[in-house]
Amino acid sequence: MSTCSGYASGLTSRILVITGGETDVCVAIDLGYRVILVENAVCSSDDQTCDASLEFLRNRFSVELELMATDDFLQQARG
Repeated sequence: MSTCSGYASGLTSRILVITGGETDVCVAIDLGYRVILVENAVCSSDDQTCDASLEFLRNRFSVELELMATDDFLQQARG
């Protein structure tokens, strides 16, 4: 079991918000969570790689993964 899946299995929420990671590192989406990737709160060692990774994630996982800006996430979280 990966560290991510071990940690996530103990959570009671079904929503994960991802920030502070590298966009070119794979994130497991198959745990049944709604995954939000805060796109201006992640990075990569290269801006082009970051942009390409975000575009890939946006297209490939459009059902399982929601990408949004920090301001949009905070506004949604506040209700």
